[in-house]
Amino acid sequence: MTRIWTSIGILAVLLGLCICSVRAVDGACARYDAQAAQAEAALSAGDTAGALAACDGLMAEWDRFHGICGIFVTGSRLTPIREELAALRPMIAAGMPESHAGLARLRYRIRCIPEETTPLIWHIL
Repeated sequence: MTRIWTSIGILAVLLGLCICSVRAVDGACARYDAQAAQAEAALSAGDTAGALAACDGLMAEWDRFHGICGIFVTGSRLTPIREELAALRPMIAAGMPESHAGLARLRYRIRCIPEETTPLIWHIL
């Protein structure tokens, strides 16, 4: 009977870790997406200095975000976000109209991360 209770305890710990990791990634993605939305709003308003400041904030947040998500998400999902961020600041500084598309791609990729980390039965099968 001790083995059964030990197994149930181990399963409960694993389930708790899974739930906490999904919530951590979801919360980080939500914060990061909100910052990207602020950059997009500043860029749409024509505030280049505000958009550049928001882009710098995105880069600072990315370092922390990558540390959290790098544990739970494959690098192939995180690398394109880094590439978008690296290209975004020069595009905004140059006043290129492609910067709006770059921010839209960045926000889309951020929103896709929680979908990948959500434990669903068809992800397991």
